[in-house]
Amino acid sequence: MALPPSVPLPAALQGLLWIARPIQYMRWCERHYGRAFRVTIPPFTAVLFSDRQAIRTIFAARPEDMHAGLFNSVLRPIIGSASVFLLDGREHIRERKLLLPAFHGNRMRLYGETMAEVTRRSVATWPHGVAFSLYPHALEITLQIILRTVFGAEGAQLHALRAAVKRALGPWSSRLALIPLIAMAARPERQQRAPWKWLRRHVPRMDALLYGQIAQLHGWTAVILLSVTFVSLMIVAIREVRKRNARRNRPTPPPLPQPQGVSQ
Repeated sequence: MALPPSVPLPAALQGLLWIARPIQYMRWCERHYGRAFRVTIPPFTAVLFSDRQAIRTIFAARPEDMHAGLFNSVLRPIIGSASVFLLDGREHIRERKLLLPAFHGNRMRLYGETMAEVTRRSVATWPHGVAFSLYPHALEITLQIILRTVFGAEGAQLHALRAAVKRALGPWSSRLALIPLIAMAARPERQQRAPWKWLRRHVPRMDALLYGQIAQLHGWTAVILLSVTFVSLMIVAIREVRKRNARRNRPTPPPLPQPQGVSQ
């Protein structure tokens, strides 16, 4: 099968257009090269589709045929190497199975109550009669929903995690941040060297707080059984898989991430 046509622009120029005007650039490519075309965003070459049937085929494909984790490696400096977004094949399937219980219908309804509460509080603070940017408010709503429903953070823990996540993600808020992200994806060792590591200077603090929250839930067995937070449900799922695999003499899932000084 022949590959779709390749955009005949210099790779560096394609990368700059992708960063500066991504939507306009993709629409220009579609007008000139059709609903399937190849672009080069150094060091990656990607085939992009806008045909609905092609997109359905891609999403219905077998995991071993589609490796999204390889392309998502650009996110590694922010989300780490073990994120489900960066996994492919059997590893991806295994991790997704651990996530599925948290998406059960009844639990999603409970998450919805928190989502509605957070959104109502935010909307109540919006100005009236003047134009304003919705983007920062949407980010704040999303962050609070994740910290409360995924990690079960409340009160002082919520405020500390919220501040740490904002500091860690701050350097990546500009479109220009895609340039160092792509550079570190191409050569991961750059994360530990200047000037690249400066962009990640707040990540260890964020990780420590998030892992601490996970470890706290991990130790509260009684609370976990009653909790509907995303992480607590994952912990229960991992425990059940370990017990089942131990009975069947099969390999168990990897241990949960732990900050130093915390044991499982």
